[in-house]
Amino acid sequence: PVQFQIQVTNNGAAALPTVTVTDTFPLSCLTFSSASPTQTSVAGNTITWANVGPLAVGASTTVTVNFASTG
Repeated sequence: PVQFQIQVTNNGAAALPTVTVTDTFPLSCLTFSSASPTQTSVAGNTITWANVGPLAVGASTTVTVNFASTG
């Protein structure tokens, strides 16, 4: 198994009620297994989370993504 963590931080001047995250991965060597929080969609090599917020100014959240190695 391969695990990645994506840290999302609000560096802006205003709180964010919703935060969309999109990430891509190489299909040639990874197969998506799961994510926390649960993803909204997986299409080809693109994973999308429609809302990992809200995020206050300066706040962060972490998205964890798990893959199986195929290469």
